[in-house]
Order: sequence, then structure tokens, then C-alpha cells
Amino acid sequence: KRSYHKLPNKYVITLPLTEIKKFLAERKHELHPSDFLDLNESWQRTILQRFEPPKICISYDGISHLLFREWKTRSKLILDLAIGLPQYRIKIMHGDHFHPGMLNDVSEYHKKLFAWYKEEVELADIILCGSEFVKETVVYFFPESGNKCKILPYGTELNDFNYPERQFEQREDLK
Repeated sequence: KRSYHKLPNKYVITLPLTEIKKFLAERKHELHPSDFLDLNESWQRTILQRFEPPKICISYDGISHLLFREWKTRSKLILDLAIGLPQYRIKIMHGDHFHPGMLNDVSEYHKKLFAWYKEEVELADIILCGSEFVKETVVYFFPESGNKCKILPYGTELNDFNYPERQFEQREDLK
């Protein structure tokens, strides 16, 4: 599951161009969040030009909408959501006062990002959810996609996080 370290190299291909461009732009302090979206779409178009559809295409957190659209009938499409849909941030912000129209009152960047997630959720054959909360975010916005959701939590080795109890000094200025 996900970035399993024993996966043979022939199954993993990385095109670092997008990340390199992002790194260079960040060093110049010229990167805007929408630049990431543009670079990501450029990366997807490069993938479509260079590679045939695989048997299985896995998208992590909504970054492969063009691939999903192009390969829908030729690949098994898996959307792997670790953090939930970004639309849910608006829901959390407004709580019980939330209504779907609020998704239209966001920046152009967020509208585009929300559209990517919506498209991938609709096209996905399977949606892997890292927690019950992630599944709830999908079902809240896309009830018809709930049957595609499978909860597959991230595993962890708890013994690696076994820290002794620490005593903290009592201070007036520490909160």
C-alpha cells in the first residue's frame, strides 16, 4: 500500500520536473499556490504523452484528474485520500451554518482544486480512505460515491513511538 519500500523499481517511475520547477520558484519566492496547479497539469500532460495507460493508476490526494479522465476506460482508477477532501475545510470553518453554495465563495485557486477532487471522485473505481473521517468527507459531498470508499488506515509501528513520560517545569509564561 502506498509507497511500499519493497515494491520493485519497474513499477515506480518518477518525473521530477514539476518538483524541480517548484523548488526553483520557491527559492526565488515567486511561487503562488496556483503555480502548483499549473505545474501539476503540465506534469500530467507529459505522462500522457510518454506512457501508455497502466493496468492500475493510483492518484494521491487529487493530483491526477487529467490522467483519470484520459485513462478511465483503460485503467483501474484508485483515488488514495490521506487527508480528506479540501472542500471539507470550508465545512469545518462554518460548522452547522455551512451550505454548498459557500464552495462558490472561495478563491479561483480553491475552485480549481475542488473541481479536480470532484472529477477524480466521480471517475475513481475505488477510493482508499486513510480514516473514517476521510470517508465521511467524501460521502458528505458526494453521497453517490460512498460505495466506492474503502477504509485502509495507515499503519505504524507503535514501538517506534514509545517515549518515556516527561516532567515539565511549571512556569507562569508557559501555556
